[in-house]
Amino acid sequence: MAEIKTKVAVKVVIEDGKGNIVLGKRKFEPDAGTWDAPGGLVEFGERLEQAGVREVKEETGLDVKMGELIDAQERIEVPRRHTVLLYFKGKLVGGTLAAGDDVAEAKWMSLKSVRKQENLRPIFLNVLGRMGA
Repeated sequence: MAEIKTKVAVKVVIEDGKGNIVLGKRKFEPDAGTWDAPGGLVEFGERLEQAGVREVKEETGLDVKMGELIDAQERIEVPRRHTVLLYFKGKLVGGTLAAGDDVAEAKWMSLKSVRKQENLRPIFLNVLGRMGA
């Protein structure tokens, strides 16, 4: 069996200061078609903060300032993958929201009503719980 390497992904829950967060609809597997916070894999030698800022820009066109860690989740699918997902808060500092890179759609949604969104990524539901949503 080929060796499976653990990957680290940074996800950013972007807040606009008015009670809204950004959701991205995943374009590719795993979980294609589900809604999640934007983010992606950390590249070798890249700091977590740098990865978060880069991935948000690539996926949404937005500029963010990284905040505190909200939650850490794992996705283990033997024998295919093992990914550690680190969800951080992020503050909007610029840019214009537009789907790009690995997302089919991107939108703002009220944090109070986000659980009503169909097809939320299961892992993201745990993060919302930590945020009190």
